[in-house]
Amino acid sequence: MSQLQNFLSYDYHPIMVHIPVAFFMIFSIFEIFTGLFFSKFKDKFLWTKVFLLSVGLLGAQLALSTGEIARDLSRGSIPREIVKTHESWASFTSGLFLGILIAYLLVLIYKKPIIENKFYKIISSAKFFKKVFSIKKKIGEFFYKNSWVFVLVAALGLVAVSVTGALGGALVYGKDADPLITATLKIFNLY
Repeated sequence: MSQLQNFLSYDYHPIMVHIPVAFFMIFSIFEIFTGLFFSKFKDKFLWTKVFLLSVGLLGAQLALSTGEIARDLSRGSIPREIVKTHESWASFTSGLFLGILIAYLLVLIYKKPIIENKFYKIISSAKFFKKVFSIKKKIGEFFYKNSWVFVLVAALGLVAVSVTGALGGALVYGKDADPLITATLKIFNLY
């Protein structure tokens, strides 16, 4: 077997999966904490949150793609129902955090007119894009003024990461590895 084939046959999923888990959990805890205790200073944390979400989503994409490789490498040796549920929750979790990132980008358009102005210079002749930006700005304003929505969605994100991780842990370490894994499997009738 060539070195390239050996490199491609390795299961990178356990390495890659820790990037989104770490960044999504840090983001969620940071969002909840700042939303509850430091909401007056929310403008100061915008770029930090966008950074955490962006890196988490890049890691999630790597985890999703390497997860498919891991599934193919371990064909038949792991329970299909748990794999399918894990994949569904991983996709849901990524989609949820992508939605949060999009909402934060809309907040940035609302709060940072320089971003909007740069786009206007590029597309100044197209009235359609100006209309789209005004709609996006209104949505960003809604999220900015109702930042409690981010706290609730971050709490949901924390649950989603935990469920996804517990299902992944069941695949790697078994159904009885820890109480969270066992409880998660029982909730989804996979135990």
